[in-house]
Amino acid sequence: MMATAHRIVIVEDDPGMSQAVERLLGAAGYPAISFANAESFLEASPTEQFCCYVFDIRLTGMSGLDLAERLHQSGDLTPFILMTAHDDEARQSHPAMARASALFTKPFSGREFVAAIRGAALPEATGRSP
Repeated sequence: MMATAHRIVIVEDDPGMSQAVERLLGAAGYPAISFANAESFLEASPTEQFCCYVFDIRLTGMSGLDLAERLHQSGDLTPFILMTAHDDEARQSHPAMARASALFTKPFSGREFVAAIRGAALPEATGRSP
């Protein structure tokens, strides 16, 4: 089993999607922990380090973009990947968009998603800087 530093946080309000992503990542060797919304993640205040976050953009309550921005402002530089089922041009101007490691529109390729996780979580494996 990988060290906890290789765990991934998923914040997704669709339970089916959250479970599918968690299974996909687990099969690729990345244990994950899921939260149904940004507020439950923030309330849990996990103290461990994670290798990557996966945020749905449109969540009940705080958006995934706002969550990413809040974490960044608090000094958390963990890479993050965004998912969405909606093509919304307004999000393009959000400051967090420029820092996202990847953006996936649902449905997406599991192989490409795992490759993006690998690239974000282990930047040395892809030759890029964190």
